[in-house]
Amino acid sequence: SVLYDAVLLPGGPVGTPPTAADPDAVRFVRDAFRHGKPVGALGSGVGVLSALEPEGLHLSTEFQRVVTDQGVVTDTSPGPASEEFLDAFVAAIAAHRHWGRPPVRR
Repeated sequence: SVLYDAVLLPGGPVGTPPTAADPDAVRFVRDAFRHGKPVGALGSGVGVLSALEPEGLHLSTEFQRVVTDQGVVTDTSPGPASEEFLDAFVAAIAAHRHWGRPPVRR
């Protein structure tokens, strides 16, 4: 993850293998998260962040679709990324690093 400025976890159609089950993908996201890199997640991609069990980090839910917290932008809305998500993710990337994040448990 040191070669990338940000990570975007796309959602996938129903029935696709979850990225959270891939240990290499989870390790990549965990390393980017720990290094303060902006992280965006759409749809099922939010599950990868949930798998890391970050303490106190607010993620998107069915009631609160787009959530931005410490450089992590999540959206569980169905369909393509919303304008609100894109604007928030671009702002997180522009800030470059987000060092005040809580630790991950996994």
